[in-house]
Amino acid sequence: MAISGIDKQETVRLRKRQTRQFERSMKGVKKFWSTQGSNIVSTALDEDETHINFSKTNLATETLLTNLSFTNTPTTSFANRNLLQLPTLAKVCDRYRLSTRSAAAVASAVLLDVGLVSNEDSTLVTDKNKVHRAVSKARKNVFQNISEVSLNSIYFDGRNNKTLVNKKIGVRYHRKGVLEEHISILSEPNSIFLGHTSPCRGTAKEIFTSIITLLKNRNYNLNDVICVGCDGTATNTGWKGGVIKYLEEYLDRPLQWCVCMLHANELPFRHLFLALDSCTSGPREYSGPIGKQLATCENETTLLFQPLTGHLPDLTKNVVNELSTDQKYLYEICQAVLTGSCSPELANRQPGNLSHSRWLTCANRLLRLYVSTPDPSESLQILVEYVVKVYDPIWFSIKQKTPLKDGAKHIFNLILFSRYLPTNLRTIVDSVIERNAFYAHPENLLVSMLFDDRDYIRELACRRIIKAKNTDNGFKQRIFKTPKLNFSAKDYTEIISWQ
Repeated sequence: MAISGIDKQETVRLRKRQTRQFERSMKGVKKFWSTQGSNIVSTALDEDETHINFSKTNLATETLLTNLSFTNTPTTSFANRNLLQLPTLAKVCDRYRLSTRSAAAVASAVLLDVGLVSNEDSTLVTDKNKVHRAVSKARKNVFQNISEVSLNSIYFDGRNNKTLVNKKIGVRYHRKGVLEEHISILSEPNSIFLGHTSPCRGTAKEIFTSIITLLKNRNYNLNDVICVGCDGTATNTGWKGGVIKYLEEYLDRPLQWCVCMLHANELPFRHLFLALDSCTSGPREYSGPIGKQLATCENETTLLFQPLTGHLPDLTKNVVNELSTDQKYLYEICQAVLTGSCSPELANRQPGNLSHSRWLTCANRLLRLYVSTPDPSESLQILVEYVVKVYDPIWFSIKQKTPLKDGAKHIFNLILFSRYLPTNLRTIVDSVIERNAFYAHPENLLVSMLFDDRDYIRELACRRIIKAKNTDNGFKQRIFKTPKLNFSAKDYTEIISWQ
């Protein structure tokens, strides 16, 4: 009974919903009895679509129940239902972040185009609720399968993302966008996604706690974990209180450190740039004369420029196809600087947005600025030469040779390619290389030697491993520190002292 305006609105809403539910439930009944030559159900609906004649409906239902035969099985389904499973569509939704409504519309459109859906038969039409159920089921199956697998490695990385949160102000909740750190956790090989977590603070202890809490809550088996991977920030790699150190203490065994080599390649370039062109003046800006020109370098006209020499490797087609847009631009603009010719098509492309967390786009813009500067300054020439001779060759060598066994060779090439620098600049670069030479640690260096093509190097690695196993160094726990480097080494096996 409607007492007030609000009750009237609610009554109308409930009545419409009840009407829709009834009409859906009666579709199958009407189709069945139409094949039997019966018009019983058709009398149940009144001429007015928004109201139902319940007296006629009840009479039709009673007649229907009394006429059903329990001995004869009807040849037509009582109600048509879409029982089509959509596991692949669910994976695509997660892969490309499609909303369930968009995915349902696309799926129904495809079915219509191939003739599986028509005005006469709309059984396979997909709605957003069916897609939502498929996505939920697919996610549940993935996590169930992963939890049964014994993990061999843990890789993690974090970034700050804009996140919607509900904050309670007074007695009400208000939705607000905040920057929140998300730690994504994977297992290699095959890049198995284990989940993501948001630590309360960005300290090593909090990050470690949030990672372990997630893995324990999802019942992952950590008994076979032998390797851990992350970037080379001190929060992760500190030998006293880094995230990896806490993981080793929790698991009560040493782990193989797989620290991001691309990160180690960026840091010397970053310190060299800041030494030659002052410091930054914001999250995307620089205060030096070169840095200020980088923001608008893509608008400048390309000119004749002096080609440089470098060590850019030849990439296979498969490697090139896997490069991002910014990395492809870097490879092509570096080739242009080496050959002394920049095509109009390359000059009109975007080199990528500046960001202090992505120094690859800074290298892109440096080379773009160089090809459009008639009289480049000494600092610009030094930076461009470093990019062409050191930064780019090492970057694409890493992209081409990604296994752990090649890490020590990348460190050696980073040292070797940078020897052309004058002493004052070489000192800046060498100190950064040494602080981030995780693959020059004896453990990782021995891995590279075990996979070396030379027989005597593999034999030497085996002898050193046997000697280390038979030596008692007096330490209960292994301490992982980057070693002192030999910058005059002639081979990667000589970049550290083995004494």
